[in-house]
Amino acid sequence: MSKVAIMTDSTACIPRELESKYDIAVVPLLIVFEGKSYRDGVDMSADNSHQGRRPQPERVRKIFR
Repeated sequence: MSKVAIMTDSTACIPRELESKYDIAVVPLLIVFEGKSYRDGVDMSADNSHQGRRPQPERVRKIFR
């Protein structure tokens, strides 16, 4: 297993093909909209995810484990 990884958050808007081709780990930002939490690109699309974005340090740490 490599000790080097390419990682970004979902604001990079990297196409899925490139994520797969280069094994890029994408951490979805947490979007809080009208009191509910959504994962950017997972539970909510980029078209409607501009409100309520915030970083999730615990998700970043989980990827490095």
